[in-house]
Amino acid sequence: MAKGKWVYLVKERSEIVTEDVRTAQRALSRHPVYSYVTSPSALQTFMEHHVFAVWDFMSLVKALQAQLTCTSVPWTPRKHGRLGRFINEIVLGEESDVVGGREPTSHFELYLEAMDAVGANTGPIRHFVDAVDAGQPVEDALESAGAPPAAASFVRRTFDVIERGSVPEIASEFAIAREKVIPSMFRALIGRLEIGHRLNVAPLIEYLERHVELDGDEHGPLADELLETVCHEDNEKRFSAQQSALDALAARHRLWDEIATILKSKGEAPIAVETVVRGDLASKPEKFWMQIIGVVSVTICAAVAFLIYGPRPEGLSGQVDVSTLPLVNSILNTITAVLLVGGVWLVKKGNIAAHRKVMLTAFGTSTMFLVTYVIYHWFRDGHQRYDGPMRELYLVILVTHILLAVAVLPLALTTLYRGWVMDRARHRKIARIAFPIWLYVSVTGVLIYVMAHGEANTNKNNGEKDVTRAGMVLP
Repeated sequence: MAKGKWVYLVKERSEIVTEDVRTAQRALSRHPVYSYVTSPSALQTFMEHHVFAVWDFMSLVKALQAQLTCTSVPWTPRKHGRLGRFINEIVLGEESDVVGGREPTSHFELYLEAMDAVGANTGPIRHFVDAVDAGQPVEDALESAGAPPAAASFVRRTFDVIERGSVPEIASEFAIAREKVIPSMFRALIGRLEIGHRLNVAPLIEYLERHVELDGDEHGPLADELLETVCHEDNEKRFSAQQSALDALAARHRLWDEIATILKSKGEAPIAVETVVRGDLASKPEKFWMQIIGVVSVTICAAVAFLIYGPRPEGLSGQVDVSTLPLVNSILNTITAVLLVGGVWLVKKGNIAAHRKVMLTAFGTSTMFLVTYVIYHWFRDGHQRYDGPMRELYLVILVTHILLAVAVLPLALTTLYRGWVMDRARHRKIARIAFPIWLYVSVTGVLIYVMAHGEANTNKNNGEKDVTRAGMVLP
């Protein structure tokens, strides 16, 4: 019995990311502090505290770099080249990232720019950094700069871990309490920033989205690998890493608690917005909706193909006058193309609310087109040819149009879904693929109409018949 219990204890100690860790991560992603960050003063207060956590993250990364790579002279090689490359990439991105066409700059400086844009007080953090740069100890610099007590406490704890120099603890803080939890926290914050703010929050959203994109899609898995490598099968190291992660998550929770208390004392009223958590914290909703989108896309494409190309009741052709629908379809495609371009322009200007409305309208016009397109081909019988002077070009446009029209439906639905749930980083990633395809389908739909019907009008007096059938977007 005693032996069995010992085996059980060893197994428990070998787990780093336990249910307690996952619970602490979920608690941070759903912390009530985000619901208070909806007024200018609340956002300013939040950033004046959070900027210290932005700063000390870099020291955490540099501590790992010092342990996993050689940063001294003379140089000597280290064991784990892959992990060394990962940490060096993190440092490169944090110290000199290229975001939004700017000159290379650090994420910390990007955050300071975002603070300036919303009118937050950057005096304490700038004084603190200058003091540290002049050689003042972190503890003294925090005091002389007048750092907010909650932020100062958070930084002190981070440096306690750094000064102990335990690689498993530092790696755990970095991987579990930063890289794995930042995406969900920042998504929750982005959702609040889009509600009721009249400040210039575009630089802050850009900063947050950059971290969500990097930490969620690229750095997160490598951070897990780093932690597993430095701990390996050493249960003592794994237990130490687990406890360090829990302590770090608790410290962040205390920081959020204290900020929320300050905002409450200022009379800030919370606004409830559903928090959407991604990654390891909530993969099932994402998978469920992706399955729904897949089923809907396949069903619609199959139904359209059957209605147009499948067997139909006799006598349908000519029962309804659909001669004007090709022109209607062309107009709908033109409107869609204009809306798509306008939507991109709006998001680059930082007008997220207008961008969302415009893109939903574009999806609506595309849907209207699909309906009228099916009606036209349901009551219009027979295949038709285009034999004009640009037949080869026409066929190239036609074939690519049909193939991409099939692909654009699931891409557009996925893009809209991720934008709707405020999964901004992944929304932007798929939008970079969906936008040019969607725009191409809309524009080529108009070109096909112009070419086909222009030729039809030219040949009308010769009695030639011209009808074109083209996937989703044709007359």
